[in-house]
Amino acid sequence: MIHDAVMTAQAEAQRVREEAQRRRDLAQRMRDQAQRIRDQAQRARDEARRAAGNITVTKDQDGGLKTTRIDIGKAQIVYSDDKGELRVEKVDGKKVLTAKDPQGLLLFSGPVETKEELGKVPAEVRQRYEKLQQNDLPAVISAQQSELDNDTDIDNDTDIDEEDSDEPEIQSMNQISVKPSAKNINSSFVKI
Repeated sequence: MIHDAVMTAQAEAQRVREEAQRRRDLAQRMRDQAQRIRDQAQRARDEARRAAGNITVTKDQDGGLKTTRIDIGKAQIVYSDDKGELRVEKVDGKKVLTAKDPQGLLLFSGPVETKEELGKVPAEVRQRYEKLQQNDLPAVISAQQSELDNDTDIDNDTDIDEEDSDEPEIQSMNQISVKPSAKNINSSFVKI
């Protein structure tokens, strides 16, 4: 009888130890899964930051590469071609154009918000800037938009209605609606 009681107690103790081990294993699996989820969330946050930070469009046109890079974080647009680089950015609340030749020498740097300020820009630089405004930048935006339209059908109502605008033509450079990679449904609105 004592022998049976001892055997039963030993069996019960073994069962309790096994149950405790199963619970420890389950808790470890849950901690591992939680860590994987945290790691995935961190990767998704990092990817979203990178995707929302920059848009780069490079195209082969007329035998030369033309690159337009829009840095959302710095509200900056950089256009590079065989004639050099045009950089448009917001500095102290004013839109500033910086133009450099292919060797990196400064051609012009100054505000370009009014017609008077645009009049101070050298003719060749002004032509390139106006071409960027009217042709290349809308092409970059429409290329980005068509890529998004093919992958997702999202309307965030941040469209600019140019017909209703009383602003001068420069307005097309002031507001840019940008959506990051097609996998992200977040959108960014950049005002420069």
